Amino acid sequence: MIEKCLIIGLGQIGLQYDMYLKNNYVLSHSRAISLHPKFELIAATDKNKQNRDFFFKNYKKPVFSNLKKALTETKPSIIIISTPSNSHLSILEEILEIYSPKTILCEKPLELSLNKAKKMVKLCKKKNINLYVNYFRRSDPGSIKIKKMINEKIIKAPIKGFVWYSKGIKNNGSHFINLLEYWLGKCNETLYLSKGKYYKTLSDSDYNFILKFNNAEIIFQSSPEASKSYNSIELISKSGRLIYENGGEHIYWQSVFEKYIKNKSRKYLNKKKMIQNTLDKYQLNVLNALYDSLQGNDSNICTGEQSLETLKTIDKIIFNKELK
Repeated sequence: MIEKCLIIGLGQIGLQYDMYLKNNYVLSHSRAISLHPKFELIAATDKNKQNRDFFFKNYKKPVFSNLKKALTETKPSIIIISTPSNSHLSILEEILEIYSPKTILCEKPLELSLNKAKKMVKLCKKKNINLYVNYFRRSDPGSIKIKKMINEKIIKAPIKGFVWYSKGIKNNGSHFINLLEYWLGKCNETLYLSKGKYYKTLSDSDYNFILKFNNAEIIFQSSPEASKSYNSIELISKSGRLIYENGGEHIYWQSVFEKYIKNKSRKYLNKKKMIQNTLDKYQLNVLNALYDSLQGNDSNICTGEQSLETLKTIDKIIFNKELK
């Protein structure tokens, strides 16, 4: 069965990230759905006329300025919400007033407010709607490989780590919190360190903090620059060193080996080995994971409930700050 998809919001992730790039880059919902054999792009909606015109020019599909009209005329099985984060609940409520899709894929974070995000999960559960959140790094083959390496103790506990991130704890930091929760399990403890830059357009701030998991402790530091090249993770264990650079564009593993010198054992790191990924097609990876989940197969896509855990972790960091 082909799933019919409607995109709400034709901003960067909805349309623009790859609109001037070659087809081997699949970074937007529009391009990913148009290329995937199990999904059909049937329409989109956006308030901006320039975005609507560009979408129609490139995809030759109906595009609406009015959400109600889009829903009643197209009747999609899957709706992608790719509007600003603080609008997600209101968009969902507007949808549910007149229509109930099979599935909703929402941009991250699910909402800026934890309470609003909880309401979204509750509304979808009540209507029996599958709710997923677009934390795309979880669906990348490189990230899946790292989780397997941790589970199989190739990356042995205890693990120490450091994360650089930028552009707000909810809008961008949540990507890496969610990814570490995927790799390491539930966060057991948070420790607030300091607050960084405030982003007025995002209604979000940078925070510096520590996350503690079972057998892992990770320091998060906000970057002085907004460049994605500062988004990185380094994990150190007694079995080696994992390097996750440029937001995951390049991933390396350095295993430890022992060498005896004058009957004394010393530990060294092997040369870096690349872990293959396909982050240049991250939105296609998400659709593959979404299809697996809808078919009842194992999937690494982030569910609404899992995204709530990330927001709860973030709230603990901010709440700890407010106690000081």
